[in-house]
Amino acid sequence: MIINFMNDGIFEIKTTKGKITTGDEISINEFKLPGAGEYEIGEIQAEVIDNITIFHADGISLGYLDKRKKPLEEKEIERISDIDVLFVPVGGGDVFDAKEASRAIAAIEPKIVIPMHYKDLEEFRKIEGAAGEGVENIKISRDKLSSEERQIIVLNPKK
Repeated sequence: MIINFMNDGIFEIKTTKGKITTGDEISINEFKLPGAGEYEIGEIQAEVIDNITIFHADGISLGYLDKRKKPLEEKEIERISDIDVLFVPVGGGDVFDAKEASRAIAAIEPKIVIPMHYKDLEEFRKIEGAAGEGVENIKISRDKLSSEERQIIVLNPKK
């Protein structure tokens, strides 16, 4: 699986079975997810609930929190508690501030965190201890997911 960050909350996720695109319109291959519900396109599954989308592909689960401002409720945390990769909005304004993003990460306990919808990541980096430059993309496989240490990966927008 290869994850590219296009901008804002738009990611292109290439799996062995197809392509997932996030953002205002979420799609799997050419199929646009029309709203809440459960979907299976090819061998990629998706579940959409209250601005949270969960994908399952290549043996990896991904949680996409979209433009989220309000704190996660306990029932939402339970539903997404087994996520490998979490796309979390950070930056305040219309989305989580750094502290709320950090609380969501702690509650969900993903193996990889990818921040999105940010203008400034400094506060988030301080809280989460994320250092270093952003990267072009991330390549993930089920066997390479570390079960011990969480990784915060900042992706640079693709130009």
